Amino acid sequence: MDYKPNLVGFLDILGFSSTCLQTESRNEARATDAKERIRKIFALCQTIPREFDRLLVKRRIHSIVISDSILLTLELESENPSIDEIANFTLATGQFQYHLAKNDFFIRGAISVGPLYFNSDEKQAVGPALIRAVELEKTSAKYPRVILDSLVMEKSAYNDALEFRREVNGVYSQDKQHALFEWAHPFDKDKEAKLARDVPFIVDFLRSTKGDQDVVAIAESVARGLRGPIQYYEKYRWLADYVLASHRQRCMGLQNEDPTLEGLLG
Repeated sequence: MDYKPNLVGFLDILGFSSTCLQTESRNEARATDAKERIRKIFALCQTIPREFDRLLVKRRIHSIVISDSILLTLELESENPSIDEIANFTLATGQFQYHLAKNDFFIRGAISVGPLYFNSDEKQAVGPALIRAVELEKTSAKYPRVILDSLVMEKSAYNDALEFRREVNGVYSQDKQHALFEWAHPFDKDKEAKLARDVPFIVDFLRSTKGDQDVVAIAESVARGLRGPIQYYEKYRWLADYVLASHRQRCMGLQNEDPTLEGLLG
């Protein structure tokens, strides 16, 4: 078993376990609905990688689904990841988030880097990089988001988080795609989001795709969560604030805000 340097993403599909348990419900309609949701998740996980066609390293990005988790890997050209590799892998992760979110499924996860043994044919993966990604998902992701390990920046020989984020986001700037999110609005520097900046790097899944942007469908799903059980409110509140901030940035200025989104999530 030989380790090779990899970027690794460990993504947990939120609510999957409870949905799985509902397949044994005595309520036939509820059980049928749960089975359909699970079938849809697996179908989406099979089709989403087709969206990687625009990415420079698409053939090297592998994904497997293990129960309620998705594992993404990218074997690196050298021990340290290049900015292109980081940008492409992060955008691929964001596309999983985006397309699942459009279908009412949210993800919490983490991306790390390091040694990994990965065999796609045998569905085998083991190594320090995976252990680190799993641990970060459990301890630091907190909300329905995917975070990027600061070790990735360190391995790419950057010391400044702002410069690193700028370089990663610059890879597909011509397509207005951003791999990493930043709360501060680029057109109104005096109006920074009043949110805890507890981690430096968050995948900006709403800006990970070049094409269709069905933000309203995602916002409606988040709004349903805000009206749900109070114990989940904080997680959906974080998502709502992110959706509003990211959409404003994509619209190139506050003057183009969508009142539909503000009404749903404000």
